[in-house]
Amino acid sequence: MSLENLHKWAFFYFSPAFSPEQNTVINRNQAGTCEMITVGFDPSAKTDGSVIELALQLKAEGVQFIELCGGFGPT
Repeated sequence: MSLENLHKWAFFYFSPAFSPEQNTVINRNQAGTCEMITVGFDPSAKTDGSVIELALQLKAEGVQFIELCGGFGPT
């Protein structure tokens, strides 16, 4: 996928006591043609399925690319 066609993406990261409900930030450019969503998870989310659940939801909402923080380790 070329960058010209990338309009909506997300970045997932870990931080103690973070949750998608309280620690999600959406940034859009002024024209509304580009959107970046950052989502914080508590490290316990590595094993509870919530990361996958949210990734699938965001994909259904049109997110084209999800980058994972290095804290995720091998996937």
